[in-house]
Amino acid sequence: MTSPCPTRALVRCDGAAVPADLAGPWDVREAVSTRGGDSKLNLVVGNLPGKVAGAVDPRVSDLVRIAAYCFAADRAVLRGGPVDVHREGWRRELTVCIPVADPAFWSAAGVREAMEEVLGYGTEDRWALAFDRARPEEAQVPIRWDARELLDAPDTVVLCSGGVDSLCALVEAVHQRGARPVVVSQWSANHIRARQERLFVEVGRRLGRPHLPRVSVEIHRAGGGDGDSSQRSRGFLFACLGAAVAAHVGAGEVLLADNGYVSVNPPINGQLVGALASRGTHPRFLRMVNRLLARVFGGAVRVTNPLWDRTRAEALGALTAADCPDLLAMTHSCGKHHRRTPGRPHCGGCSQCVDRRFAVVAAGLAAHDPADRYGLDLFADALPEGEPRTVALSYVRFAEHVHRTEPDRLFDDHEELTACLDPDDPNFSAQALGVADVLARHAEEVVDVMARMYGEKGRALARTDLPEHALLRLWAAGGGRSAETASAYGVEVQPRRSRFARSGPVWLIDFRDEKGGLTDRDGTRRLARLLRASPAPLEALDLVGGSAPPSSPARRNGGALERDIGRTSGPGDAGTVLDEDAVRALRRALDEREQEAQRAEAGGEADKAANLRREHEQMAAYLRAGLGNGDRLRAFPEKHERARSTVSKTVWGQVDQLKESMPQLHAHLRRWVRLGYLCWYAPVPDEPWEVPP
Repeated sequence: MTSPCPTRALVRCDGAAVPADLAGPWDVREAVSTRGGDSKLNLVVGNLPGKVAGAVDPRVSDLVRIAAYCFAADRAVLRGGPVDVHREGWRRELTVCIPVADPAFWSAAGVREAMEEVLGYGTEDRWALAFDRARPEEAQVPIRWDARELLDAPDTVVLCSGGVDSLCALVEAVHQRGARPVVVSQWSANHIRARQERLFVEVGRRLGRPHLPRVSVEIHRAGGGDGDSSQRSRGFLFACLGAAVAAHVGAGEVLLADNGYVSVNPPINGQLVGALASRGTHPRFLRMVNRLLARVFGGAVRVTNPLWDRTRAEALGALTAADCPDLLAMTHSCGKHHRRTPGRPHCGGCSQCVDRRFAVVAAGLAAHDPADRYGLDLFADALPEGEPRTVALSYVRFAEHVHRTEPDRLFDDHEELTACLDPDDPNFSAQALGVADVLARHAEEVVDVMARMYGEKGRALARTDLPEHALLRLWAAGGGRSAETASAYGVEVQPRRSRFARSGPVWLIDFRDEKGGLTDRDGTRRLARLLRASPAPLEALDLVGGSAPPSSPARRNGGALERDIGRTSGPGDAGTVLDEDAVRALRRALDEREQEAQRAEAGGEADKAANLRREHEQMAAYLRAGLGNGDRLRAFPEKHERARSTVSKTVWGQVDQLKESMPQLHAHLRRWVRLGYLCWYAPVPDEPWEVPP
């Protein structure tokens, strides 16, 4: 089946002439006007009293006008429509006729093509722009700036949507860099404007900038209506607004902030292809924007993303550093903000809400953005069929995939990531590593949050208190992974006691009445081997190596081990084979095994008694290996010390991750796990574990 032809649309703005070669035919004809009773576009750049000086340069005014008209055209021409479930009619061919003060400049091939290119990449449509001379009374966008002296000599423009990332960029610019910013925001409804103003006033007050300069831009379709909701040209509009303000006030830097994951915005499922995933801050999009601005302003203005190499959780560190994490509660990220109530401003199920919730939990700031401020508790409420369920599961599944994938393979698996890289940049390889690294760190945060939430809500999960289509229930039903097929969704979870099982990038743990999880790391895998081998000890060298070579104690007799340690090069400074606690624990275990063996023999359980005797002999051999004459602690060579140190650091690091989510297990492991040159887990009484290989 062939794909349908793109919709061909002609959009005429404020009566601009249509060139003869654009006569048609057209599938759609639209008119955009900013004046009179048939106005379809409100375009007002709000007053900035006492903050900027001078009349607005015609080129600045033209840039704002062009970006606003293109935004209006994008909104006016529908994509595919509600019956286009496979997005076959997503792309359009848009021809827009625009009145400007200097049509010759904007019609120049290099300028026009640069603008059409960036619009095309941002929206995945084909754009053709035609420019006509505006009448004198229309050539100036109504930018109501007072012609007075500059205040504070602004050096930066920060584009702020009222969301998390732009707030972090603004706070960081002022608090850490000492920047003197002008804040530029765009709004389409009065309640959005009021919300943004409250946030910016509070930011200025908290950071000692009570007169923080602000430009508030009103651009929206007059009368509302059912325009196209994708708004993929909004990134272009926002960047142009910032560049126009920067050029007017003489600031060279425009900050358009998104965290690295959102900026790259990888397609998390097969339906999100091309510009279906927003490209408003994509690295390639920003390169195209800056090529256009270099032609328009001669390189005096540049748009950058200060958060491109950070996850959202890492970006939130700017609020903590400035001692204002409570400002998080004043931000809004929801893509479904219409009809939201002040008490619950976020829907909880759109992609923006999902990413925000994970980041806030990962950053440890959930107290400032609790679940009850969302219409949907992402982790514990039933996810409605459709977008909320698809987005949440795809988000987690993609993170698990990235977490399992080596960084240098990400570009093989996801060719679209190469668009992030500038082939002309001599630091091409560093770019690639940066993109892969930020995706990997984001994935690790998502996996850690899932394990943490699983630990917190494990009891409710075990009691089946969570609804069938809650994210944690769906995730656990897939064995701790987001199930690949719908048939696995809703499968009842049957938790088992004392189970330690790897499931993709997470190890799921059931211990008595506790449930939780740990990220798949070296320390987790070493702990799993100790639990599996219990009560037999393992050498730290083998645990570091990740395998059971012939030198493993499980394959050697005690005498050989004693001789091996006896041939070390002297006591040196590498440490001792066993510490005093380990010696006491071994002796206690020997006594207990001896008593159990005697009881087994008395009860006629010959096989059990023989196994206990073998364990007793092996432990005795390890004790002899660690003690010299007079029960002095023996030293071991440097390679063993390095192994002991590595095992101790990595295993205890993971065990301590369980302190809050699984306190019983944390205390149990801290008591019964011994880590040294010899490492073992031998609790009394026995705690049988199911640890699949």
